[in-house]
Amino acid sequence: MILKGSQRGGARQLAAHLSNAEQNDHVEVTDIRGLAAGDLAGALLEMEALARATRATQPLFCVSFNPPGAHELSLEQFERAFAAVEQKFGLSEQPRAVVFHEKEGRRHAHVAWSRVDAATMRAIPMSHFKLKLCDVARELCNEFEIDTPKGLLDNRLTDPTNFDQRTWQQAARIGEDPRDLKKIVQAAYARADSALGFAAELEHHALILARGDRRDFVILHHSNELLSVPRYLGIRTKDVRSKLGDPAKLPSLTLAKENMQKIMAADYERRIFLMKRRHAADQEAARGRVLEMRGSQRRARAELKESLQRREASEAFGRADRLRALQPKPWDRLRVPRDPKEADRPVAARLNSLGRWFANLADRITGREKVIADLNVADIKKSQLRNRTAREDLIRRQGSERRSLQSQIVKMRASHAEERLIMRRQMASWLAGDQPSNLRSSFLSKSLGKGASGGKQARGRELPQRERGPEPSR
Repeated sequence: MILKGSQRGGARQLAAHLSNAEQNDHVEVTDIRGLAAGDLAGALLEMEALARATRATQPLFCVSFNPPGAHELSLEQFERAFAAVEQKFGLSEQPRAVVFHEKEGRRHAHVAWSRVDAATMRAIPMSHFKLKLCDVARELCNEFEIDTPKGLLDNRLTDPTNFDQRTWQQAARIGEDPRDLKKIVQAAYARADSALGFAAELEHHALILARGDRRDFVILHHSNELLSVPRYLGIRTKDVRSKLGDPAKLPSLTLAKENMQKIMAADYERRIFLMKRRHAADQEAARGRVLEMRGSQRRARAELKESLQRREASEAFGRADRLRALQPKPWDRLRVPRDPKEADRPVAARLNSLGRWFANLADRITGREKVIADLNVADIKKSQLRNRTAREDLIRRQGSERRSLQSQIVKMRASHAEERLIMRRQMASWLAGDQPSNLRSSFLSKSLGKGASGGKQARGRELPQRERGPEPSR
């Protein structure tokens, strides 16, 4: 189990994020506890309103519950995970809201607790909550008998290609996969031992290392987007500076952009444009299939919900008479109106009310009322379990269908990534020496021609013939 938590305010923004039905296939609010509101936005605003009587500026504690890998958890296991977090942080009696998201065939949950204790009007402290959540995650993995993610066992084993929202947004703007970019940058950094060597390695992927205006080192993408070296490496700026040294040896950002414009001749711009258009068409077709499946699944869930509600109403309406017929008694006749045609008259209404009162009193004296109540409770629990099982079965079937479609989308993305890699190699091959001499970069020949020899990879290294793309038209 992967648990990520945060203390925060901003109830409206959180409600909008958790209710986002565009980024998720399905959004379901399954539980609102200890609050008067019946919807998610109202519940979170109510938690925030309670905190105004205190000094708490971050009254909400939000935790996301993600099963690792391809593991699926049942609703009972999710509830056990919620209870484990509540016990760890002392939130068992606190108001909360539970939201389930389904995206790309994977189901995960978000829980928002109120940190403000209504009895003391003080915020419950959440000290060291990240370390505590890691402890709970390891315990849950052992309890559910699922493989513990390596990052929970040792921070040094965390997947280096993990990315944050900012990196994902930047990669989406330039039509790249953030994991691919991080792999390229990290592999180049591992093979280099200096700034010039790092620049030479990046050059083989048509990326230019330059001296930033406000940062020491930046990477220029062929779309003129600037990539942050520490963010894509996942290390601190001072560690990058200690290995790469003085950035003064690198070209300025202005010079790097001028050189990129020379590389991006009209032929390559046309190739990249056509490639991106093909990829966009494939992605749009895949999104159309996703939206079609999403719509059909939502309609199926709405129909199931409506049918279950109708059955619950019918069972609740006839439960008393159906269960009472199991043990009929003579005084049950007192509940039948004496004269249905005159039931609206005052005298008849009083007689009917008096008859029901005597019948209820007889049930209470004989103990029949408790027997009927117990039968009602058992019948309600059985009905709830049946409805819950029906919903979970539908969710499980739909999740399997969605994962099957997602596997096709993953293959499409892999082919797109391979095509982008080939295009980068072609551009890098041209940059390394296949372009006309009058288009060669002056700063690469001066700044990198000699310095790269000090690295593990020389700048002038030719790519294998099978990796070099066709020579562009001149």
